[in-house]
Amino acid sequence: MTFLFSNLGLTVGTLGGFLVAFSFGKFPKEFGGSTTGSDGKEYHIVYMLYPKLFKIGLWLIPIGFIFQLFDR
Repeated sequence: MTFLFSNLGLTVGTLGGFLVAFSFGKFPKEFGGSTTGSDGKEYHIVYMLYPKLFKIGLWLIPIGFIFQLFDR
């Protein structure tokens, strides 16, 4: 039974991490999309594309951690 919780916790935590990571993307081109630094390099601004996925991912990470605690 503890093996199930451990694997479930790892899966849920990993899924939460992916949701957080993939909720961001490039800033839309019609709003400027990037800025130029003092060294002449172009830097892209990060934009949250999917705020609901971000919130769900933030909840799944600690839930997965709690499931892994039941492995003890």
